[in-house]
Parts: sequence; C-alpha cells; structure tokens
Amino acid sequence: MWAGTPGSLRRFVRGSAPSWSPDGRHLAFVRDGWVITRSLAHARGRRVAHGSAPAWSPDGREIAFIGPEHRLSVVPAAGGPIRKLGNIRGRSVDWQPLHTPTATGCTLPPKTTVMTQSATTEIASDGATAKPFSIYGPVVYIDCSVSTGEERILTDGIGGDDGETGVVEAVLAGTYVALVSFDTDFHYGGSSGDVTVYDVNTGRGVPRLGGEHTQCDGYSCETRMDGLVMNAQGFTAVHVWTSVPEVAEEIQVSDGPGARTVDTATETSLVSSVLANLTLSGDIVTWTHAGTPESATLQ
Repeated sequence: MWAGTPGSLRRFVRGSAPSWSPDGRHLAFVRDGWVITRSLAHARGRRVAHGSAPAWSPDGREIAFIGPEHRLSVVPAAGGPIRKLGNIRGRSVDWQPLHTPTATGCTLPPKTTVMTQSATTEIASDGATAKPFSIYGPVVYIDCSVSTGEERILTDGIGGDDGETGVVEAVLAGTYVALVSFDTDFHYGGSSGDVTVYDVNTGRGVPRLGGEHTQCDGYSCETRMDGLVMNAQGFTAVHVWTSVPEVAEEIQVSDGPGARTVDTATETSLVSSVLANLTLSGDIVTWTHAGTPESATLQ
C-alpha cells in the first residue's frame, strides 16, 4: 500500500483494503487474514481481529469488518472484544455518519400567512408571489420544514372577475397535510370543493388519500366544505353541504377503500347544521346527527 498526497506518495506497508481513520492519522488494512491498524507516524501496527474489509466508525472508536463465515462484526479500534451484528453476512462494509440537520427554522417571504403548523412543519399561504400586472395574481400554498427551512410548493390559487380558486382549510397530522381547495365561478355561477392530501416530506400529493368532493352549478346553488379533520395515517373526514334543490348535508370520509359518504341529512334553512361536531381520534370519526352521537371506523 502507498500513502501520502497526490504527487507525493510513499510506500507505506504491505497489505490491502485500506481505510482511513476519521482524524486521518491512522489506517486500518488487511494482511495475512488479519485486520491491522497502524499510525502513519509509527512503523508498528496492531492486529485487532481476524477478518477483511475494515471500515472506521465516524467517531474513530470502532472498526467494522467482515469476520469468519462472512459475518459483519465490530471491534474497538484499539483492540478488544468483538461483537457480531445479528446474523448479517456480507463481503464488504462502509460506515457512514448520521445526518444531523441544523435547525434553521422556516424563513417565509413577506405577505405570507401561516395557515397551520406543527413542531416540524408550517403550511403557509404566500401572497408575495402575485404577479405585478394583476391584482388577482396567484397565491402559492407552501410547505416549509422547520428543521431545514426547505420550502415546497403544494398548490396555488388565483382570483379574478370570472372566478376564484384557493385553499380554505389546512390540517397537519403525522407526515401529511390535507387541504380543502375551493373553486367559485363568478361568471356562470356554481362552485366546487375538493380534499387533497400531500406528503410534507416531498410536497407531492398522495393519490390514495383524500378525494372528498362537492359541486353544484348555477347562480342559485351554493356548496361548502368545513370541519376538515385528519389522522396520522392521512385518513380524512369533512362536513359538506349544498343549498339546491334543498339544503343537503353529508359527512364524507376517505381512508383505504377511498372517499365515501357515511351520513346524509336534509334541512329547510342554512341557519344551523343537522350534522355537526365532527372529530377524528385514531381510526374513529364521530359527529352528531340532530344532536344524536354517530361514529364510523376508518380502515
């Protein structure tokens, strides 16, 4: 083996499979079936274990290697008791440090409004992205990681003389965020709403989750979604009502089987809801129907 800097290498010692220590002052290598450590400043080496393919731990205290019967093992760098890592077998090994991101926090642009947040994530409406030539420029809805400050665009919305699209509710749970997006048509009348679930680690929508939907057409019709709830698995439930031909309410849920309606009701006015008090705890969604408790199990 040779060691040194490019253009200035010197013959170091007979052996193979060299591995640098983290401080750059020692090498572990293999010779005659032994894992040996040796300082670059001293000629004498130390046998630490029978084996091959040594790899220093990031803190320099231990060496991983392939021992007899190809078992993955670890030994103190200075020599000592050898421990086998389960029943893992292999031919080579590498030891990488754990990634420890620096907590930088979310640095959101001006005119940004935080819609919901957890210990790890902020979901915000960024009005600063509006185009200069339009007072109805797009509003971008972003997911910001508290630990790294990384921002991801989830979706956007825009308003104008003919209509308006935007997010009216946002809920965080586990590694998911659920958004209620609403589209209102001022020109032809009517509106629609949808629940979409995103993975906060990627900023991408999760097709198997969400999907609750409401829609009605014409100036005389109105529909709304409210009371959105979600659990850590990304299962959701939402209260929906429409005003034509009569006031109709629904509790819609989305889980493994997909989006579906679990309760309906009709009423004569918009003053109060027949379906109310929507909650989700674990896999159990609960609500009241004209004051009577109801529930459904998500799966």
